[in-house]
Amino acid sequence: MKLFFIVGTGRCGTQMLRNILRCWDDVRVLPETHFIVPLFKKYGKNEICVNDFLEVVDNIYSARGYKFVEGILLDGGLLASEYKANFEQYVRENAISGNIRDFTEAFFKFVYGGEFIFGDKTPHYGIHLDVIKELWPESKVIHIYRNGFDVAKSMKNHIGFRKLIAKGIPPEKIDEYMYGDDFSKDCHSEISVEQALQYWKDAIEKTNESIEKYGENVISVKYEDLVFCPAQEIKRIAQYLEIHNQVNCLKKAICIPRPFPEKKQANVANNLLLDSKVDFVNETLNKYGYPYKFSRSRGLLGWCAELYRGRYSYFQSFKERLKGYVRLLKRFA
Repeated sequence: MKLFFIVGTGRCGTQMLRNILRCWDDVRVLPETHFIVPLFKKYGKNEICVNDFLEVVDNIYSARGYKFVEGILLDGGLLASEYKANFEQYVRENAISGNIRDFTEAFFKFVYGGEFIFGDKTPHYGIHLDVIKELWPESKVIHIYRNGFDVAKSMKNHIGFRKLIAKGIPPEKIDEYMYGDDFSKDCHSEISVEQALQYWKDAIEKTNESIEKYGENVISVKYEDLVFCPAQEIKRIAQYLEIHNQVNCLKKAICIPRPFPEKKQANVANNLLLDSKVDFVNETLNKYGYPYKFSRSRGLLGWCAELYRGRYSYFQSFKERLKGYVRLLKRFA
């Protein structure tokens, strides 16, 4: 199976990159799984049975109390109420046996119904690339990173990260913490800018350490480059993944990042800087090329190109929302 992983600190653009790569017909990118690390911690590379696999998969919880597997099944058009029995039947019919790699690959094929290039968008696997390499030494990794101020702002508005930071769960323990329902329980979860920035700093530094040990088959993507130069960056990623350079797929993919990004990005960090002592992240920011040059001088052709790309971007956004509403209606029908 051709497999790749999209990793990062969280709140760094992994979902946008997932949406971009889903434009290719032969690619399937799962929502966040979070079950590979807990499975490995529990069973390593030992042989397991289907019930061992499903027990962990079915007990990965979000901060809001739903199971992550429900999102995966919904994305594949399957019903959560029936998936266990159906997957057990799939395992029997296909004589699946072995360790967590074998069952994970079988589960991906079961959900999406065929052979594809599969991607897994679980940001925190970036800290556990030793586990990924142990199970899938041939897999590829896309590390996407983003300005720490933007990430911190997003973390402050995200219930999951507010809980993780307030409870003192370090980045390397996130996936283990999601195994069981503790993550879904209420807690006081107000956090400061400094706390969120420190969390970003810890996460990106530990991810970088993991990447350095992982070695080859890793590509780094700066979020800001992806939104300012989508055609160039998406072609580079597609070439790295060895996916077909289909014109229609590339055209759709390039429309995913919003047009005229400088309007949104220009002063996004200013409010975070007010009344905050943030000097402790300067060295890390500089290491990854921040502050980023937001200004862009566009000629007439550049403006026309962005306007044209925006036309498709807004259409794609509307279509995706409509699909989401349809899936939601089907789920509760």
